[in-house]
Formats: sequence, structure tokens, C-alpha cells
Amino acid sequence: MYQCQKTFPDIPLAHRVFNHAGDCQFVHGHSWSFIFDFESKELNQQGFVIDLGGMRKLKEFVGQFDHGFVVDINDPLRMEFEEMKVGSCHAFNLVLSPFGASSEHLAEWCCVSANAILEETSSIAKCVKVTAREDQKNAGVFLAPWFD
Repeated sequence: MYQCQKTFPDIPLAHRVFNHAGDCQFVHGHSWSFIFDFESKELNQQGFVIDLGGMRKLKEFVGQFDHGFVVDINDPLRMEFEEMKVGSCHAFNLVLSPFGASSEHLAEWCCVSANAILEETSSIAKCVKVTAREDQKNAGVFLAPWFD
């Protein structure tokens, strides 16, 4: 089994976890890093699990978070945030998450999206883990075992 890792560091991103009783219910931001772990039973023709330099679509996906504000699609204030975005002439980058806005949910969304991108390219690799690191102390992890 072979593995490799791609990191997208230092991404300024705000979020709120609307159903949290503590401070996370408020809009706040972090300098995030997203760490993708890829795995394959064999190497490609170049001797790689995956060509990490050729991950343009994954970079575009992660790029939506840059200076963004992630809102859970089920957030009761979603409509207000969407109205603020339109009313303020796009003064902020609203990113609607179908998975949720916690670091664990962002890790899951990233992993599912990475695997969809890999399927499009007929890659022999799969994304098996994503770490969504809020800062040096806190991170959410999503594991997606895929080998039988």
C-alpha cells in the first residue's frame, strides 16, 4: 500500500457552528490548513500515488475557502447571510456547505469532493483521510476507508 499527502496551508476562513451552545455558535475565523491523504495499492506510470502537482481541480475546490465564510445549508440564519452577501455587493465570500460548518464536516466535504475529482480523472488512488486544521491546537479529521 502506498500513500502520499497534499497540504493546503494558511487559508483564512470564517465559520460558525450554529447548533453549538458555546462560542463556536458565533462567526469566527481561523487560519486553516487542509491536509489530504491519498492511498493506492500500486503506483502510476510515473511512480506516484497521484501527481500532486496536477491537482488543479482540488486546488480550485479548496480555493473557494480562501477569505471565505462557511455556512451550513441548514443554518437558520442562512437566508440572512445570503441577503447580506447580495446587499453588500459581495463584500464577503459566502460558502454554503452541504455537510455542515464544523472542522469535522469540512474534512468530510473535502474528502468526498477529492474522491469525486479523482473519479473524473480515472485515478487509481483514493482520498482516504482529510484533516481540517483550524489552528495548531484543533483539527477535525474524516477517515474514508475504501479498500476491501
